[in-house]
Amino acid sequence: MMYCFIGFLNVEQLFCLFDRIIGYNSLEILAILAVGIFVKRTEKIVKYKSKDRIEEVFNNLKNINVIECVRLALPR
Repeated sequence: MMYCFIGFLNVEQLFCLFDRIIGYNSLEILAILAVGIFVKRTEKIVKYKSKDRIEEVFNNLKNINVIECVRLALPR
C-alpha cells in the first residue's frame, strides 16, 4: 500500500490518485481504482489466454485515467 501505483501510473494520474486518498482520508480508493482497471481492461483480459500476456495488460498502466477508472467501478 505504501507505494500504491508508483511506477505504473504517469505522474499526473498518480497525483490525482493521491489527491483522492487525501481528500477522502481513506485508502479505499485504491481498491476502487483496481476494480476500475479490471473493468476497463476486461476485453483484453478475456482475449488473452497466457499468464504472461495478462501480466502485460496490468504492467502497462501509463495511459490509465484514474477518475475514469474510479467512475467505472462505482455503481451509478
